[in-house]
Amino acid sequence: MRTLLLLVGIATIPAFALDLTVLLDVEQKHSQRALAEMRKELSKVFKPTNLNIAVRLRQDTRPDETYNDVVMVKLKGTCRMQNYAPLMDERGPFAWTHTVDGKILPFSEVACDHVARSIQEAMGENGGDRDRLLGRALARVMAHEIVHMVGKCADHSHAGVFRHALSGRQLIADRLELQPEDIARLP
Repeated sequence: MRTLLLLVGIATIPAFALDLTVLLDVEQKHSQRALAEMRKELSKVFKPTNLNIAVRLRQDTRPDETYNDVVMVKLKGTCRMQNYAPLMDERGPFAWTHTVDGKILPFSEVACDHVARSIQEAMGENGGDRDRLLGRALARVMAHEIVHMVGKCADHSHAGVFRHALSGRQLIADRLELQPEDIARLP
């Protein structure tokens, strides 16, 4: 009697999912539309990973709340679109993650005004829903920093959300995703 071995392709199922809470500390005025789009875009960017992202405003948390895995992101400046003076260039970081003695900490800061100025140039005449595009851009900048914090890595990819530098056009493009190498950095 011969045994027949039948191999069936099985979709890979993550061994576990990590529920990550992103606590936002919003420094100044912000757009509710931008924050709503930011939440939506963060979920979209991290969909192919084991991370389930929940975004909470720090001011809305209670002292008795606890979180298993949390990162803190401070949104510096005004997180809503205004009429900014044109940028001469887009250089300088949109965000940064804190480190101590080379160890990456779960604390990041995002320069909302710098992101907004950068995407304003990229929007041109097509900037109909400016706060929505700002939310998309902020989510992508935050996603980049989350990979640093959760993946505990300082190096970057050559493409996608985790590349070393992103332009205003890339931040508001229809698609900007994590690359397979970036997903592999995450738990």
